[in-house]
Amino acid sequence: MISYEMSRYGNEVITIDVQDKSCKDTLYKYQIQFNDFNFLLASGYKLPFKHNSFDVVICNQVIEHVPKQHHQQLINGAYSVLKFNGIFYIATPNKLWPIEPHTKLPFLSYLSMIIANKYVKLFKGIDEYNVDLLTYSQLSKMLSCAFKEVIDLHSEVIKNPKNFHLDTEMPFPIIKFTALMPIELINKLSNFIPNWINIAIKNDLDID
Repeated sequence: MISYEMSRYGNEVITIDVQDKSCKDTLYKYQIQFNDFNFLLASGYKLPFKHNSFDVVICNQVIEHVPKQHHQQLINGAYSVLKFNGIFYIATPNKLWPIEPHTKLPFLSYLSMIIANKYVKLFKGIDEYNVDLLTYSQLSKMLSCAFKEVIDLHSEVIKNPKNFHLDTEMPFPIIKFTALMPIELINKLSNFIPNWINIAIKNDLDID
């Protein structure tokens, strides 16, 4: 859906996924054609593109579905394919948020994998919990390993949701409350918000 919306404004868009069934189901549901943008079957941590190829790379709610050992590889790959001054957008849920976002089960992401698997099997009938959520410090560290400039956007989104067309997604009392909070205080509470949004900028030359 993101790819389609961006392609509507004249952008050349390439989107990838490791499987195409859910993509095709979504496109059929909203009557969108694959030829509205370019689609490739590919892995997010094994990008089939040349260095310095893209102005923008978007990784929206994806990294947590990549095996933990490949998280840094995904971020490094995004850095590699970006042009100078290219932008990497990444959003991912908070591991420490009490309600796990995919299953809606409380404290699931706090558990060891063995117990988590039993938990989802018991309450959701799912054989395996295969999501690797990140803490704020883990995500920040991995981004800093690849990019020299990283901007935390989640605090700005929380303080001004209307500017990002998210005011209908947040309860009105919370919007009023966060609007009164200094941005510095929201920044300090980054470990306790449900989702993070970061922008990383490739402002050094990659001559590889």
